[in-house]
Amino acid sequence: MRPPVPVRVQLHAFKPVAFRDREHSFKVAAAYGPWKTSGCWWSTNGWDAEEWDVLAETGSGSSVACLLVRDCVQNEWRLEAFYD
Repeated sequence: MRPPVPVRVQLHAFKPVAFRDREHSFKVAAAYGPWKTSGCWWSTNGWDAEEWDVLAETGSGSSVACLLVRDCVQNEWRLEAFYD
């Protein structure tokens, strides 16, 4: 997604269980992660993002696979990709 879409994420036991953007809501069926990453491979400050591969259902019942990313510094979530 260019640019990434800001989303609100509902967590349970530190895992995404639901998320929504401005128009759509999704119920998470499975979440895999987090994979901790850093935007700067040379940085010694540690990991600043968490990536989650998510299988979710739309409000109409369609299934989607997507990538959710949490910016750990800003504590903000964004939808970065839908998988084919």
